[in-house]
Amino acid sequence: MEPRTHHTIFTYSILPGLFFEDPVKLLFLLTDSENEGQGIIGLWMQVGKDLMQKGHSLVSPIGLGAAKAAIWGEHAVVVQLPEVTAPGEADFAAMLSLQGRPLYLTFERLADPDDEDGLDEECVLCGWNAAGERVNYELYGPPELEHFMDLVEKFMQESRE
Repeated sequence: MEPRTHHTIFTYSILPGLFFEDPVKLLFLLTDSENEGQGIIGLWMQVGKDLMQKGHSLVSPIGLGAAKAAIWGEHAVVVQLPEVTAPGEADFAAMLSLQGRPLYLTFERLADPDDEDGLDEECVLCGWNAAGERVNYELYGPPELEHFMDLVEKFMQESRE
């Protein structure tokens, strides 16, 4: 099964693009409950509407959410994405700062060709830069928030050493 366009464009293009352009503005937008229709659900729906005009399917925002977090003393936003249905889609993303520079991380589902749905029960931690380039950090774990956060902290620790 192929990754869904709405899921991948939102996760690997829209969020990091907005984040690298203006991190403070995006983090406020994603977590401000007063931003009626402009929070993460509003952004997801706008991206979906734009893609529908180009013939792509809208993916339901069920499961989508964003929350503030502190990771190694840095302010961060962690995004839980809608349920993954194909390898290459991400279960989670995190936006934070590493020694003063913006850092966008994803927890991407691996493929299992022997499984009926093609999804592995493991994810890999990846990073994205402002140019849209992806780096595989080769840190693996099950698609659970606790494991994602543990790997982000491990990555932060290793990056500071």
